[in-house]
Amino acid sequence: MKENIIPINGKSDAFIVDEILQGNVAAYALLVDRYQSAVKAFLVVRLKTPHDAEDLAQETFIVAFKKIADFNNESSFLAWLRGIAAYLLKNHQRKHRAVPLGSADELEQLINQHIDEHIHEGSELDMFDNLTICLEKLSDKMRNLLTEHYTLGVSLAELCRKYEDKHSTMTMRLFRIRQTLKTCIDKRIQEQQL
Repeated sequence: MKENIIPINGKSDAFIVDEILQGNVAAYALLVDRYQSAVKAFLVVRLKTPHDAEDLAQETFIVAFKKIADFNNESSFLAWLRGIAAYLLKNHQRKHRAVPLGSADELEQLINQHIDEHIHEGSELDMFDNLTICLEKLSDKMRNLLTEHYTLGVSLAELCRKYEDKHSTMTMRLFRIRQTLKTCIDKRIQEQQL
């Protein structure tokens, strides 16, 4: 015997929400059936993989069910769902976006910025020599890490797996190596200017 299930096909969203709030939780399936395609479509066009869109659509309906008491019955239920989906999408994209720290692009950008600010015509060779000398002063382990990441293009994720380090640890390690190089190069430049 099914309890608390009232036939409500063809009823308005507001009516269904009221039924859910009065304990007919099975009525929620009608709202899911009514809007799941729209929510999935909203997410699919914004995500690279349909699988992620499916997961976020399910999460959207779970969050909506938990917060159904917050829904304003005078508003559009689909617009409310899309708002929840947009919030979850934003969190998903923030969580899964590439981390630029420690990337080859970041290093290249820093080098180019430094070159633009401090290098005068004809001094590029001196800078290259200073970089070569400072690279030689690094430990083998530090040089290997730089070579793997910046020359061979090994990703941070792969380095973390190889050295069994956390992402933050590897990022900080690469940052410290770059700082060591910068300090060494700056010191050599100051000595050459005396």
